[in-house]
Amino acid sequence: MAEEADARKTAEKEDAKNKKEKKRMRGRSKIAKKLARKQKNVIDENVNKLREAREREKSAKARQERGENIDNADDAPAALKRFY
Repeated sequence: MAEEADARKTAEKEDAKNKKEKKRMRGRSKIAKKLARKQKNVIDENVNKLREAREREKSAKARQERGENIDNADDAPAALKRFY
């Protein structure tokens, strides 16, 4: 009888381990998601500046990968300008 109880307890423990826990989102409603999505689509000055900066970085990186010479003498500190 004690063996059956032990076997039942071990079976219950294994079932509890195998059971997946539910993923719960707390504190975030669908309306908050919807508003965040709409806010993400808003285009303002900062977004345009970031996009332009990203495009400049991409073009500079593409030039560097192609092997074009990028002159950084103007951007370099005074102590390093003699190396350019």
